[in-house]
Amino acid sequence: MLTKANNHRDKEKTAEGTSVTALFSRQKGSGGQFFMAVTIDLLIQQNVSVVLFIFVICTFLPVMLVTIVGNLIVILSVYRKSASTKTSSSIFISSLALFDFLTGLIGVPLCMVAYILRRQFLYNYSCGTWYFMPATISVTISGLHLMVITIDRVLAIKYPLRYRAWMPVERAIRICICVSLLGFFLGGSSFAVGALASLFVPPPNVTYEYECGSSAFYDMYGYPVYIYLIPIAGLTIPIMFILYAYIFSIASKKAKDIATRHGKKFNRREIKVTKTTAIVLLVYTLCVAPTVLKSIVHKAVDNGSTWLVWYLWLTDFLILANSMVNPLIYAGRSKDMKKEFKETFTSLFVRITRIRRNNKRGICVDGSGSVKAKSDAKASIISTDLRARFPSSFENTGDVSVHVL
Repeated sequence: MLTKANNHRDKEKTAEGTSVTALFSRQKGSGGQFFMAVTIDLLIQQNVSVVLFIFVICTFLPVMLVTIVGNLIVILSVYRKSASTKTSSSIFISSLALFDFLTGLIGVPLCMVAYILRRQFLYNYSCGTWYFMPATISVTISGLHLMVITIDRVLAIKYPLRYRAWMPVERAIRICICVSLLGFFLGGSSFAVGALASLFVPPPNVTYEYECGSSAFYDMYGYPVYIYLIPIAGLTIPIMFILYAYIFSIASKKAKDIATRHGKKFNRREIKVTKTTAIVLLVYTLCVAPTVLKSIVHKAVDNGSTWLVWYLWLTDFLILANSMVNPLIYAGRSKDMKKEFKETFTSLFVRITRIRRNNKRGICVDGSGSVKAKSDAKASIISTDLRARFPSSFENTGDVSVHVL
């Protein structure tokens, strides 16, 4: 049973500097926790702001396209490798690229829909709740993959001789599957709690001034779960940085020891892979940190601040753009990946050029893959026309084939 505690009006500023009156209804749930239900008093609530529409299209559409194309190339580059050249690190990277690809294919478009449902250039947490579920799950799985990659780098650098026996490709695939299932559970737990509450709990007495995909059950039961999981996810980032500092200290000692005592060359490939994954972790931290600090900043700063609106939009942009940046890091750090990118774009360009050239020449390809000339089809039509005009000639002389050169 919900009881209304207090209502007060406040002023929120949009990015254009105009003030909008918002009614904040502070209500208390059955668990004793307070939550904030926001209703925005606008004269044009049903119309989508042109500024908001242009902002969403110009910022998130390029992120979606680059994320899909870049991560697809990473997946294909690993898939096209022979079984003997595939390593556990490449399997982990391709699995991370797979969920980054799904973020661009499913998560970003649904987030764009949720942003447009807000109708105005404001940041309302309650709008489009369920549209954010795929992106939240994908980002959680990506974070767990980075943790697994970090542990994999520790084993590869500290135990180089036993590493291949401990981490074969088949085991790496099983680990990726288990990590993906765990990330799906953690990322979707807040939404699952909200959905279960809607089935077993009586509907709360909460009304929104205009419909924008809001869910009172998620605000009451699901969002607190999300708030508890965010600090846990934030703690994994410093742990991974500590592990990478430990990795590089081991690598520097082993490089000197192997070079002086045993006369063997140190495996620089593993060090290069470790540096690449460390850069990926650094970029991931820079993109996720504003989201982790979002609630703290929102409570510390006055709601009327214009820059706070931009900060909240920036947090969502960065966490989605992280999936776009990873393929660019791989292409910049790895010669093989850079070659794969070049070959993929070259093959696509050559294929498009060949299709256009064949269309100009009149060459068509049938379903079985055999190439036929359109002139052959035209010759068949001419032969049929001649047969209809001169039936006696064809009956006496037999079938005549006409070829058009």
